[in-house]
This record gives sequence, C-alpha cells and structure tokens, in this order.
Amino acid sequence: MNNNNLPAFLGLIFLSLVTFCANANPLNNNDFSGGNKDLKTGQIVMKGYPDKNNQMSFEAAVDKITIDWGDGTVEKKTSNGKLTEFMHEYATKNIQTISIHTERLTSINFNSSLNDYHELHFGNCPELKYMVSSSNQLTSLDVSKCTALELLYCSFNQLTSLDVSKCTALKFLNCPGNQLTSLDLSKCAALLELNCRSNQLTSSALNSLFKSLPTAEHIWFQENPGESDCDKSIATNKGWKIN
Repeated sequence: MNNNNLPAFLGLIFLSLVTFCANANPLNNNDFSGGNKDLKTGQIVMKGYPDKNNQMSFEAAVDKITIDWGDGTVEKKTSNGKLTEFMHEYATKNIQTISIHTERLTSINFNSSLNDYHELHFGNCPELKYMVSSSNQLTSLDVSKCTALELLYCSFNQLTSLDVSKCTALKFLNCPGNQLTSLDLSKCAALLELNCRSNQLTSSALNSLFKSLPTAEHIWFQENPGESDCDKSIATNKGWKIN
C-alpha cells in the first residue's frame, strides 16, 4: 500500500469501528444518567432488585415492546394492546437497570409486594393513561413526560416528593404510605379523587395542598402530622368530601 494512502485507510477503519459500536447495542443501559431528559419517546428505565425467586416482573398494555433486562437478555414482543405480564429470572440478586422501549403504551403496572423497584423514569409516553407502582421501595418516580396520565397509584413506597405538575389530565391520585412533605395539585384541574394519607404532611402543607385543589369529590388525608390542626374548610368549601 502506498504510504501516502495509509492515513486515509486508517481513518476509514476508525470510522467503521465507531459506526459498529454505536449500533451494536441500541438499548445500552449504561447511557442512562438518571433523568428522563435522556430517554426516548416510549422509553422507561427502572432500577431495582430481583425478588426472592430472583425474578422481576411487570404488566403492560402496549402494541410493541422491547425489554433490555440488564443482564444481556433482550426480549421483544408484539401484544397489540393486550394487557400482558412480562417476567425475567436472574442468576443473582444484584441491582438491575432495566430499559423498556414501547409503542402505544396505555397502561403499566409494577404493583407487587414481591418486587423491589427503587426508581422509575419515563420518557415521553403520550398515550399512557394508567400507571400503578404500589408496595415497592420507590425513592424516585418521574412522570413529568406522562402528560395524558389519568390514574396514578404509587402508594406504600419511600417517595419524599412527587411532581405531577405536567399531568394535567390526572383524575385519580393514590399516594398514601410515602414520606411526602408537600404536594401541589394546582395544575391538575381534572382531579376527582385524592388519597394522600399516612405521609409527612404538616398542617401548613395540608392547607397549601387544599388551596391547590380544584373543585372535586373525595379526599383522604388522615394519619398525617397536620391532620388535626389543618383547616379542612379550605377543601370542603370547594366541594371535597373528607373520607
């Protein structure tokens, strides 16, 4: 080979290697840095530990789904919108980062006392209406890009904050048994029912919550530190029924 052509030849080899590496693993979990700004449309990333049987599972109503279970296993399935359970068994109980890519996701359910999910992050899921993740160990739940969400159940986790300001279609919010110290629902004009009992809401935090509520129906806020001292009339004057 002419030495004058060697730099160009090496450049072509380098470019080919870069292209191959970029396309070799499109669901690489290591590219997730912890925020949903990094996620693609229809993508969900969750972190957690397998259960006592070394399994992790969830249910979803989705047209098409690709799941990178985090241990080198990639599962693809076409469900055509039917609610389907997805389960995977691991060789160890080490923490896993699972990346899910969906098409036309309408509901997803991580609800199981056997699972040990710690984080859930959603990319833009424009058709997701129902999300359930109760009785896990969630410390982080990001639904800021789930703007069509109508039902959110995230009870009995370890959440210290919950931002639903982008969930303007939200009708049912169930978040008891967490560690919430504040909750702002001023952007949730469609809200019908709220259960926020057994959190860490002081009387001041409850009053602020009541002020942010639209006119609606049923509310549960018992077993919060501010239950006895809050001004319940702020809520009842808006038509809320205290249960």
